[in-house]
Amino acid sequence: MENKGTVSIIIPVYNAQQYLSALLEGLVRQSYPFLEIICVDDGSSDGSYALCCEAAERDHRITVVRQKNGGVSAARNTGLEKASGHYIMFVDADDSLPETAVEDLISAAEGADLVVGNLTVHHADGIKVRKNRLPYGRYTDIHKNEKQILMDYVFQPQNRPHLSSSIYTNLYRRALIEQHHMRFDSRLKYGEDSLFVCVYLAQCRVLVTVDKEVYTYNLTNAGQATKKSGSRWEHLRLQALLKKELLEREQIPFERYADTFYREVLSRSYQEIKNSLHYRVRQPWRSKWQTAREIYTDEPAKQARAYRKKRSTDLKELLQLLGYGLANAGLSLLKH
Repeated sequence: MENKGTVSIIIPVYNAQQYLSALLEGLVRQSYPFLEIICVDDGSSDGSYALCCEAAERDHRITVVRQKNGGVSAARNTGLEKASGHYIMFVDADDSLPETAVEDLISAAEGADLVVGNLTVHHADGIKVRKNRLPYGRYTDIHKNEKQILMDYVFQPQNRPHLSSSIYTNLYRRALIEQHHMRFDSRLKYGEDSLFVCVYLAQCRVLVTVDKEVYTYNLTNAGQATKKSGSRWEHLRLQALLKKELLEREQIPFERYADTFYREVLSRSYQEIKNSLHYRVRQPWRSKWQTAREIYTDEPAKQARAYRKKRSTDLKELLQLLGYGLANAGLSLLKH
């Protein structure tokens, strides 16, 4: 097979011993053999590191790096520092790749900054393929149309074709990453991946989408391969504000996306309030209500409500949230 450039596959690993063997065995069997597989052990306390080392002894394409626990962003950034390939892919330790995944992506990579395939999701109740809503093909000078592709990726509108929000189905050109020193924001524990893609898209000129399943995401194991902690709302609000800063740097007028931006902030704040009040959250109810109140009165959420000026709707939604909290309090009492 023709060598079209080495592909560096970066795998953040955290207590993933039960999944790693299957993943690594699948990677070394990829139909495209020119790979650099970088396992970054992020302070695992199980046998993950030893398993990676054993795999590296069997296949010279596997490299193992060990570091103190710093989270998935820190692990991926370490992988980027160690990578030497022409292209980059990101894989989580509890997921897998179809045998021709790398070949399917790199076959379309000539002259492209980004190649994007489809995602296969394993749910507890079945399998679903998530295809891109952007028509398959080659897009040159993707920012000529007022950077619409970037904006559509940021906000994932339901009424427009857009790239799917996934870091895993993509083949990135490493030279572009290094030219602009792109790295994952280690302050984020949620949404760090989509923010990275936003930053990368802002520098892209040529994009190719292929109708191939190139990644299998195991939703039943989500969160096992890397360690996440902290309030989701804190990370989601920061992610939204960082995306806004990115669009401002790209000189996209806020008026073009203000309504969408504030709608997203409101939606996420209400969802996180519901999550905090759920009866399965094992915290005192006083603490739950305090968390819900902090989210509701947080400045970005207040600005969003003020912008949208839907006082009656806000009151209705507030009453719904209160009802949701009371219902979950009742369920909690019944369960215990």
